[in-house]
Amino acid sequence: MNKKYNFFYNKKAWYGFCIILSLIVFVVYLNGYKINFYYDDYNFFRNYSNAELVSAFFGDWNVGQRLENAGYRPFAIIIYDIIWNLFGVNVFYYRIISVLLLFMSGFLAYKIFRIYNKDRILITLGSILFVIFSDQFVHRIWLTEIPSFSSNVLTLLGIYIVLKKCDLRSVAISYFLIVVASMTKETNLPFLIVPIIAQLFNEKNFKITYSIIIQALCVGMFVASIVYIRSIAFSGLAEHVTTHSFGGLGQLIYLAKRFLLQISPSLGLSQYALLIAICFLFGGFLFYVIKEGKLPKLPTKFYFIFILIILSMASFPFYSGGRLRVFFVCFSLLALLTFLSNVNNRKPFISYILISFLIILNCTNNFIKTKGLISDKNWLSQSIYFSPYFRTFMQQGNDDALLHYLKDNDLDLKLSSSYNNLISSLTKKTTITKTGEFIDDLGIEFVSLRIEGNKKLNIMKYEFRPENLNGYLFVTPIPYKPWKVKSDLPINGVRHYRIAELIEYLNKKNKKYNYRLPTVQEYVWLTGGYKTIYEKNINKFAAINIKSVFNTTPNELGIYGLKENVGEWTQNKLDSNFVALFGGDAHYGSHNIVYADHKRRSKAGTFRLYGFRLVAYTINNQ
Repeated sequence: MNKKYNFFYNKKAWYGFCIILSLIVFVVYLNGYKINFYYDDYNFFRNYSNAELVSAFFGDWNVGQRLENAGYRPFAIIIYDIIWNLFGVNVFYYRIISVLLLFMSGFLAYKIFRIYNKDRILITLGSILFVIFSDQFVHRIWLTEIPSFSSNVLTLLGIYIVLKKCDLRSVAISYFLIVVASMTKETNLPFLIVPIIAQLFNEKNFKITYSIIIQALCVGMFVASIVYIRSIAFSGLAEHVTTHSFGGLGQLIYLAKRFLLQISPSLGLSQYALLIAICFLFGGFLFYVIKEGKLPKLPTKFYFIFILIILSMASFPFYSGGRLRVFFVCFSLLALLTFLSNVNNRKPFISYILISFLIILNCTNNFIKTKGLISDKNWLSQSIYFSPYFRTFMQQGNDDALLHYLKDNDLDLKLSSSYNNLISSLTKKTTITKTGEFIDDLGIEFVSLRIEGNKKLNIMKYEFRPENLNGYLFVTPIPYKPWKVKSDLPINGVRHYRIAELIEYLNKKNKKYNYRLPTVQEYVWLTGGYKTIYEKNINKFAAINIKSVFNTTPNELGIYGLKENVGEWTQNKLDSNFVALFGGDAHYGSHNIVYADHKRRSKAGTFRLYGFRLVAYTINNQ
């Protein structure tokens, strides 16, 4: 068949196909915009005080110690403050910024790919694939990723400039752009050595000059300063926000395994498919080495690309999540495209088909993921509205605009009415007398109270702990279970419906008493009041501050841990899904807080700090 009339060899047909794929990617991308503000957006989009903006440059800022934003990012705070004051709750303008950053990111990826490859169709397909990869895509649903996204664009621009032309002016501009990007997102700090590497690779004999030595010293001092500021502001970070201090070869192997398992969805592959692909590539490489008797000799540019890939993985093994980061995607694609253009230059359509297949695969993957996020939107909106954590941020900004936005757009008004009715029904003051203490037939300690002279209440002296289970096996949805190791810690991270199953088990076992959860009103009586917003966050790191149930502060009635260890599930249900909780916790401070959350799951808050205690009553006598 004449190549001119064969689609696979027809460049115009492939350019047309690139346009079709671009439209598909754009539609899938816009599908995520069915979600407006997402939960992190309610943390960061607000007015910041001048003191907060200044303190951000010293590695700390008053945003509730939201450690997902765990590095040194003063420019990010400035960006949040500027765009909030410009756009407020008008999501449309944020989306315009997001789309512009998307196009800029794809364009810069194309320009970098173009330096190493001459096949325009292949690098066009590679650029389309770059912008649709899972982590890049899903995170753009969060408007709070705008500073991070901007930082990535600046870093790509700085890298492109110095790769394109490595003169003094280009090097200076590259440093400036990457420094600004690093002050917006500290994980881009490693790319400050790219101008140095570019100068080394630009020299035929890799001669190290005085200029390069001075640059290396300056970059080293700058990075050391940022790391020092970060380490002071976030001491103890590693144990509490899924980051890890490096613990040797054994941990490295474990994290590498975990990384590979988690990375597969981002590639649009199952874990087994990824394993097969890795084995196939390794087998092919091994076969070549055995056949030729030597390692393949690669052009210099391959080594430079390999260095860029290593820099993009600088957070590993300190962060083991297998999500594909922007630069890892970009430079891995650069290596793949460069390899394909070298080995498949006679039949380039094979490479085109491979990259096109990956684009369709990741479009499908992203569409499914976004569909799941959209389905979560409604219950998540309710959790945000009820959470004192988010209300605190809205109050910090001296603006209830986001709260009003929730009511007007995503909030279940019947559910919010139920919550507000619960709050308005609470009475703060009453007469309570302690009449004694006892240990019931199952070995659980209770304090006996008389409320307003006639009502009896037997409530657990301490938060429910493992030795109170009486053989019951709890299933928790999170890996953080310190109470399974230390029996004096409160059971936490337990879903409400699991507690109902426990209570049913204990009621069958105890012949004298039945159990239930306390009501919100009973908690308010015991503590003397309530709030619906936190006043101050006293601890940066939640996990390390969970105390033994015996070491918490008792109230005047001798009941321990009501205010400072774990928030506690109550009996009050707002509807079939949402249940009220009471009390501050080890992270947010010793406050008597009323809030509500989804009984089966929670992403909007510190779910692992949800605990409980029980009320006992004699059978047939509520």
